[in-house]
Order: sequence, then structure tokens, then C-alpha cells
Amino acid sequence: EAGLAGTETVLSPAQRRAAGLVRSGSAVLSMGRFIAWIAAAAIVAAVVAIAVRPDPVEVPVAAPTTTAVTTTTIPPLLERIVEAPADLGGQAPFAGGDTRNAVFAAEIGEPTGIYWSGTTTGFIRSEPVLRGRGLYLGDSEGWVYGLDVLQGGGTVFESRMSGAIDVSPTVEQVDFGQDAQGKVLAFGGDDRGNLLVRHVNDTEGEVFTRNLGSPISGPPLVRASSLIVATQEGVLYEFLPSDGNELRRFPEEGTVEGGFEGPMAAADGVIYARTGEGAVVVIDETTFTEICTVFSPAARATTHPVVADGLWYVGTSARSVRVFGAGGCSDSAVGSLQIDTPVAFAPVVVDGVLWAVADAVLLPLEVATGQSIGFVVSVGGAFTAPPLITGDLVLVAVESGELVAVSRTDGSELWRVAFGAPVRTRPVVANDLVLVATARGDLIALAAPSS
Repeated sequence: EAGLAGTETVLSPAQRRAAGLVRSGSAVLSMGRFIAWIAAAAIVAAVVAIAVRPDPVEVPVAAPTTTAVTTTTIPPLLERIVEAPADLGGQAPFAGGDTRNAVFAAEIGEPTGIYWSGTTTGFIRSEPVLRGRGLYLGDSEGWVYGLDVLQGGGTVFESRMSGAIDVSPTVEQVDFGQDAQGKVLAFGGDDRGNLLVRHVNDTEGEVFTRNLGSPISGPPLVRASSLIVATQEGVLYEFLPSDGNELRRFPEEGTVEGGFEGPMAAADGVIYARTGEGAVVVIDETTFTEICTVFSPAARATTHPVVADGLWYVGTSARSVRVFGAGGCSDSAVGSLQIDTPVAFAPVVVDGVLWAVADAVLLPLEVATGQSIGFVVSVGGAFTAPPLITGDLVLVAVESGELVAVSRTDGSELWRVAFGAPVRTRPVVANDLVLVATARGDLIALAAPSS
């Protein structure tokens, strides 16, 4: 395998499963020991009962009667297998796309069971993305997966990188080769500074791997004839997707102070990139030059930028979300929206309302006035991932390992599902599908029919 030292043979997750080398989970082992302890206790109890049993006493026996018994057993939600619809799939890029405003149009209802579930080799630290039937993600062991959501999460391809994968991939169609033929490619990177570009089928494999000397800070921005990545060292690169040839870089020399941190946002030819110092650099994508930089020591940027409706937003250390006019660094009329708690996760904006998470409270605010829309939502625990909106639903993950759905009309809780493990990423949503990745590597495709 590329990036691995020596001649040691490394089996892919699929090969390990086929060979029976995947170890049973600890929960299964614990249940086995529990059963063994119960059996042993029963034997001891029987021996003691025989040793101390008194002489038998005659007891009148009543005439037998017949009672009709009806037993209904409903398996837990995550054990109910539901047949997947023939058109299962959709478009669910990271955080809704380049604007990083996680608003989707998927129609989903309350989960009734699961289509399928599976487990990755390592931990999942970044959000999976969906394109058509293909689900794409990486794990802490360096595996990059392409799975088919319609075929029970079956493997389409597996690639191994030399480092852990902490950022979500981007999957887009690009002009490829001398004839500019359209090809769908997956773009990602690991924590050792490697950039991977590969085909999404199981036959053509990798296009190229290139070491950038520093890990990328977030999912690549992909255009028809180029891809753009920001590195933690502080360089913005533009490459050809067909061979990795460098086209441009920002800055032309040196690096941005503090390096880049977290996902970039982009809209209308402008890139918004947060730095490790808490600044946001606004860059003209056409010229690859700086437009302006926002920085305040008292209000450092703490989330990735979000672009919506002619404005861009960023959470800050001043317990607020700052709001600017798109394409520049001028404060909007509202200036900032007070959250009154540290802002750790990017907000979502829809229909003039900004949804922010504040400790264990979901807080909707009118962008124009900064005022509450009349309610807040308490979900009973701290949030572990940014919110996502689809239709009338706001989906949030909480520290209890649950995904909670609330109505954005009145804030009422509509349903929640427990997964028994932390959920640190937004779910993937498509019509009739909510796919959840737990931090320990579980993938659960919830059946969520809208009708």
C-alpha cells in the first residue's frame, strides 16, 4: 500500500471481514460473560436447593385451565430492518455545499427502522458526504470508503492513505484529461499533508496523491477545471484535478499568519477562510488576491464561515455571531447577534432566521433585528455537532449520543434516536434517509419515510 513502510501486507476492511478477522464488539463479549455467570449461578443455586430441601408436603392441585395469550414483540428501532426504496440516494455535500450553510431540501419523516448499518475500521472524525447512491467518508486509520447506500452500504472502493482522515471529502464532476471529458472524482486529505484524488468507481483507482507538507484544513473547493485547498501551514493552493499540477497559490510567497483552520466557505467568486489566529481572510477567487481581513482580539473567529442571502456569518469568542456584507469585511446593519455562550459550532440561516447552538439550548434569532423569534429549544444536553436544517426540521446531535429533531415552526421536539455512542458530525440527509456516523465508527442508515 502506498505510504506504508516495509513489505507488511495490509488487508482492507472488506478483506478483513471476508476472512473473519474482524473482532466481535465489546458489548457482545460482555453479554457472553454475563450469560456464563448466570449459568454458573444457576448451578450453584440448584445444588444448594437440593442440599437444604425439606420433606415434601402434599399440596392440592387445581384443575388445569386454558388461557389465551397474545404476545406482541416490537424490536428496538435500530434492529428493525426496512426495505430500501429503489430511488434511495441524493445530494448531500459537506455542510450543504460551498456556502457551508447546512440547509437541505430532503423530505424525511420520523424514523421507522434502518435500511442497513455497518462499521468502519477506525473512528469517524469528519462528516460523510452523499452523491447519488455513493456515500464517501474517511476514518482515523486512513481508509477512504466509497459505499453504495442502495446496496446495504456495500463497498464500491477502499483506498488507504498514510495518515488519519480528519476532514470530509468533496465529490464533484470535473473536466478530465485532454478531451475535457466529465469525470466524477473524490478529493480528500489526511493529517500527514497528503492530498488524494481518485475515481469513484472500483476500476480506475487513484488519479494522484500529492504531499503538500501540511494537512489541509477542510474539504476542498472543486471547480470544473481546478480544485482549491487551504493548508494548516497557511497556504491556499489551486491545482489541476487531472494531475495535481500547481496553478496558483495565496499568498504568492510565505504563509498566512496562524495558518488556515477549519472549512473554507465560498460564494460568487469569493473565498472566506478562517485562520488559527481567529481572523477571516476574504479572497478574490478570480485573482487569488486578498480583498480584506477581519480580525478582532476581543472577538476571534471560532467557527467556519457561513454565507447566506448576501451576508456572511462567523461565530466568535465574544459569545456572538458577527454578520458582514458578502464579498467584504463591512459590518452588516445588525452587526452581531448575541448568543451569550461560547460559539463552538457554525450557525445555520434560513428564511431570515439564524439558528445557533448555545450550550444545551437551540437559539433561533431574527437576522434583521437580532431578537428571538419567540422560543428557545432545550434538548436536555450539550450539543456535539452543528445543527442541520431540512424542510421544517432542525436536526442536532447531543452528548447523550442521540439525534434530536425539532420543528423550526414552534420548537417542539418531534423525535429522537439514541445510538449508544457519541455523534460528533451532522447527519447525512436525503429523501426518506437520515444517515448517522458515530465517533466510534458506526454507520446507521435510518429509514425515515416522509409519507
